[in-house]
Amino acid sequence: MTFNGSIDIGQILTLAAMLLGGFYFVWEIKGKLNLLIQETTMRHDSNVKEFTDIKTQLSELSKVAIELAKQEIRMNTIDQRMLEISTRVHSLTEKAVGKRKVS
Repeated sequence: MTFNGSIDIGQILTLAAMLLGGFYFVWEIKGKLNLLIQETTMRHDSNVKEFTDIKTQLSELSKVAIELAKQEIRMNTIDQRMLEISTRVHSLTEKAVGKRKVS
């Protein structure tokens, strides 16, 4: 077995073409990765903004629900007071009518 130390011009050109092809491949992949990173960043920013908007809307909705609950409690309290007053008036009316009949 012998070692041939001679290098052919075709081998040099093949090596140069492979190196240039490798560099081109790395350059293209780098560009596509940068594009993918930018797109992912834009999507993330969009999702964060959308999440913030939803959070704000839910906060406003909870405030409205609390106000409605407070109004419902007030209405129930007023209803209870009116029922008590109605019962007192009815009781007083019956007493007044009963006294007239006795007199």
